[in-house]
Amino acid sequence: MGKSITAILNSSFLDGIFLAVMAPFVYFMASKDALFSGIHLNTSFGNSVFYTFWTVYFLILAYKLFVAYALFVNPQFIKKILLYMFSAPLVRRWKKQARETGDQLVIASNGLKDKSRKYWMWCLGATFVSWTARYSIVNCILHAFHGTTALNDFVIYGKQVIMGIIILLSPTPGGSGLAEFMFTDFLGEFISKGLAPTLSILWRMLSYYPYLLIGAILLPRWIREHIKLEKLKL
Repeated sequence: MGKSITAILNSSFLDGIFLAVMAPFVYFMASKDALFSGIHLNTSFGNSVFYTFWTVYFLILAYKLFVAYALFVNPQFIKKILLYMFSAPLVRRWKKQARETGDQLVIASNGLKDKSRKYWMWCLGATFVSWTARYSIVNCILHAFHGTTALNDFVIYGKQVIMGIIILLSPTPGGSGLAEFMFTDFLGEFISKGLAPTLSILWRMLSYYPYLLIGAILLPRWIREHIKLEKLKL
């Protein structure tokens, strides 16, 4: 269980590092106007999307700094803070979950504290390569179906980084609904008229739905094994 917790928290942390680094990188390299060209920044809607992006970005950054402190500096202190916060009457019902989260942070911290610099270089490299490959799916789709507008692969990549951050605000799994809507707004200018909705579904079928299918196959088995282990402990 300890290795699983460490792997999950480490993977989530590295994903956050990718977004935290790449968002300002593509913003300053590609420019504000290029990245938000499809939503018309001179409108109230465009402005709201722009400020939503930066709000979500800084929330992610703050959260990842919090997790980084918990994993690499002082997990016991963070656990105490969580328990103190969830001792208040209004949120006391979630104190058990807060304790479990604190325990998981301590376990993950112990599992990661002795990792070498080479290990972290490999992890960061693999994370950046995997996300870049995932985002490149849209570039490939647009090259196959784009209209008369010239394609700029870096701008398309940057738009996906922006979309990926805003989608985190969605309460639906994987940002379903919001992701397809944003695909049309952000990338519609590169697509032949009328094809955007179809291509957004194709994009999700290639980049997101396979994970749901794999999860639907593996999750029930994991739950059964987990329940068996809990029964054996009892």
